[in-house]
Amino acid sequence: MDNYTRLPSLSQLTDTDSVRQSHRSEQKTDGYRYARHILQQAHHAWDNLRPFRESRQRSKRFTYGNQWGDLMRDERGCLITEEEFIRRQGSVPLCNNLIHRLVKTVTGVWRNQNVEPTCQAIDRDEQQVGDTMTVVLQANMRKNKLQNSFGKQLNELLISGLACSKEAIEWKKGIKDCFTYFPKPDFLFFDGAMSDYRLWDLNMIGELHDLQFNDFCEKFVKSPEQFKHYREVYAAIAKEYALVNDTHDTLNTLGFKDHRNDFLIPQDRSRCRVIEVWTKERKPRLHVTDPLHGELYDCETSDKSKLDRENAQRRAMARRQGMPEEEIPLIEYEWFIDAYWYYRFLTPSGEVIMEGESPYAHREHPYTLTIYPMIDGEAHSFVSDVIDQQKYINRLITLNDWVIRASTKGVMMFPADALPDNMSIDDVRNEMTRPNGFILFKPGRSGAEPKQLSSRNNNIGMAEMIQLQCSLMEDISGITGALQGKQQYAGVSGTLYAQQQQQASNSLVDLLESFNQFVHDTVLKKVYNIQASYDTRRIVTIVGRHGTVLYDPETMGDIEFDLNIVEMPSTTVARAANDQMLMQLQQQQLIDLRTMLELGDFPFGDRLLQKLDEQQAAMEQGQPYNQPLPQDLQQQIRQGADQDAVQQAVQQMGPQPVPGFSTTQQ
Repeated sequence: MDNYTRLPSLSQLTDTDSVRQSHRSEQKTDGYRYARHILQQAHHAWDNLRPFRESRQRSKRFTYGNQWGDLMRDERGCLITEEEFIRRQGSVPLCNNLIHRLVKTVTGVWRNQNVEPTCQAIDRDEQQVGDTMTVVLQANMRKNKLQNSFGKQLNELLISGLACSKEAIEWKKGIKDCFTYFPKPDFLFFDGAMSDYRLWDLNMIGELHDLQFNDFCEKFVKSPEQFKHYREVYAAIAKEYALVNDTHDTLNTLGFKDHRNDFLIPQDRSRCRVIEVWTKERKPRLHVTDPLHGELYDCETSDKSKLDRENAQRRAMARRQGMPEEEIPLIEYEWFIDAYWYYRFLTPSGEVIMEGESPYAHREHPYTLTIYPMIDGEAHSFVSDVIDQQKYINRLITLNDWVIRASTKGVMMFPADALPDNMSIDDVRNEMTRPNGFILFKPGRSGAEPKQLSSRNNNIGMAEMIQLQCSLMEDISGITGALQGKQQYAGVSGTLYAQQQQQASNSLVDLLESFNQFVHDTVLKKVYNIQASYDTRRIVTIVGRHGTVLYDPETMGDIEFDLNIVEMPSTTVARAANDQMLMQLQQQQLIDLRTMLELGDFPFGDRLLQKLDEQQAAMEQGQPYNQPLPQDLQQQIRQGADQDAVQQAVQQMGPQPVPGFSTTQQ
């Protein structure tokens, strides 16, 4: 017979709702529940990522200059850093940071792509809806400063092999909007049983939050009773762990900080630790097909009685109409197990602060995660591949510095018995270093003469070894001199140099495509959140562009099905070519001036549109409009576009030429 400390009930063994089953096992005290089993699972996942965090910290140290921090054992068996060991030997640990240059080069290659996510309608007849969502999306991205933030995340991917973002819907300054956050990898945890590089088999993910108590209250406290309760909870936690305030070097002016952290105790001991955990749960639901209204949706099993009553009403109506049974449009439903995401916010003691099913339209967790290269669930950073070459370069230059300092540099050998009677040794030293110095001495019995010793260091191949390691670093990383913009040897043609740059960038295609997919997935969740949070009509404008649109939630409701996220180049060359094409179309009278200014990216476009509006208002009132353009606007027109085309376009504003502007002016 099996032995059980506590016999589980039949309902616990057969319950198909995982959250309800979890609630049965949770403890309750004064109305507050404790999900310690979820806290334990999260703690275990966080502990399993300890090797990743240590590898990330090491790669970050090497990227930003602290390259002698690896531990080693001294002659007594004690662990010390390599920097301390070298200083004990009387040498100076030198560093020639080449890794940071490689990271900046890869980041520059990605930034030079100048891509921006846009919404493109699958049905070209609905492209106007896609254009509206594009403006709304790009306006929200600018509010979150994502273009710069994505560049920082690429640095993180190169250093640690992991990039993560979080899309949230929050109220800020009285406005409900979508915001993007980038969790710190050291505070992130997820289950380690993943094998799919797309992370479709992810079952748990979360992060640690260290909040000031005021911020904690703003986010979680909903009543005076909760305020009193959580103040006592965190006071008890602080007392239990004997927490004291730590002094933190915010700007890192005192050196590199110790980033060791604990799952339950925050590094800044004055903050409140909150553990956010998202788990994939199961629950029985119904697939519902309603042919009368043409709807397909899922509902709870508790709604089955409502569906049965609706079918009974339809049968009764059909009998009154004499409709045969097989023609009645009855609601059909099918029982199934639904997998969904469930969130919990926990205290370090396991108390549930807040919980619920995913509130997002995409029905998933808010995180977007990419792991590179994700082979057997492992992350291998770009930086870690070249650390050994960087260490060897540092050792060579340190050794070279030691050889130079230990060599003789102009040591004067002056015989003691040859010292003149009227001069001291200090006088001799000063006279020998003076230009055109003159010393009268008498050779001693030994016959030795003064001579100067200066060792000529033998060429031991140190320069060649450094060059070899630099070449190996370029070969391993794929960042060659052509990609870094180094000057080539004389005689290299421009075509060959361009081919070398292209071939060098080929080694980064896989890495950059993985990051672009991360950007794509992040923006896709943002689109779903915009659809869910923008529940009222609003005017959206992108500053500096002619992108003022009216967002109507009723029109944009089916964006999940009709739109796709693509990336569209927005380089300066592409915009210039677009402006040139618009000007040619306007010259051929295929489009009018207003259309050209609205679709183009002219620096003077907004002000010219304003002048057109003023002219149109004057004409509607029957008044003449002959005001010249301002001088600064005329200067922008002359500098920003072809003068012949612009002159022809501006003439459409009225029968009179624009004063102060002519096609002959330079």
